[in-house]
Amino acid sequence: MKTNYQSVVPSFLLILFFAGLSYSQETYTVTLNVDLEVLNRGNPAKACTFNSDAEVVDNSSPEDFTILVDENDEIIWEAFASDGQELDVESIEFLTSNAEGPFGKRKLKGNKNRGQKGKKAKGTVKRNMRGKEFKYNLSFGVNSEIYVIDPKIKIGR
Repeated sequence: MKTNYQSVVPSFLLILFFAGLSYSQETYTVTLNVDLEVLNRGNPAKACTFNSDAEVVDNSSPEDFTILVDENDEIIWEAFASDGQELDVESIEFLTSNAEGPFGKRKLKGNKNRGQKGKKAKGTVKRNMRGKEFKYNLSFGVNSEIYVIDPKIKIGR
């Protein structure tokens, strides 16, 4: 007796394909825009605005700026001054009571890659974070001074 594999193999491959799509990773960028004239007068929150290609849940203020992402998504943070220069993102530090944030560690450091002028921070959201929201400090540098702004990230759809 012969088993008919002709219908089993394509069905199995189709299941694998759709399972892979359901766990696909997206890459999103969060961009901090800094008005240098306002920044030099004090409160960094008044000098900063955010935008992102991720879903933005709240954009009412820099402190309330919240993006919505999924597990396994990669997030890249970058910063630009009002005059167009790329600024350094020094770090992303999560304000949690435990030792970890949504990326498996509490702090992501900004790094320069080839061809880049400013530092960018990058991380991939780990599993089992669905439904959690995190506040974090984004530290950025302007003319050897470090400023901090504290937006949010929410995981899960």
